[in-house]
Amino acid sequence: MPNYPADAFRAHQQGTVDVIVTVSASGEPVEAHVYQSSGTASLDSAAVAAVKAWTFRAAERNGNATEAQAIVTIDWSIGPKTVLAGLGSPMNPSSNMSTVVKQQTVVKQIECLQTSPPELCK
Repeated sequence: MPNYPADAFRAHQQGTVDVIVTVSASGEPVEAHVYQSSGTASLDSAAVAAVKAWTFRAAERNGNATEAQAIVTIDWSIGPKTVLAGLGSPMNPSSNMSTVVKQQTVVKQIECLQTSPPELCK
């Protein structure tokens, strides 16, 4: 799970970021950038950094692993167990960060993006 950026936490900023990532045939992210912004730069940057650090299951075509694109959704919200960037543990019992990576959605997006332009796969 990515850590909640401290500046966004202090400002009580929340939002959803869609990150489009190109995943290599070995499952490593080749490139990632904001597809749909949360409206908060630090939430967007933290989401992209998190996605770039993850390892994915590669898409397959004809039984072979192949490079593909996917959209990963990260939902930043404050509630009971928020973990702040750089602290690595719950900061405050009244705050919470939830990360939503919808595995089925990601798989469907990979399949869609292999055959369609990104704007049709939302």
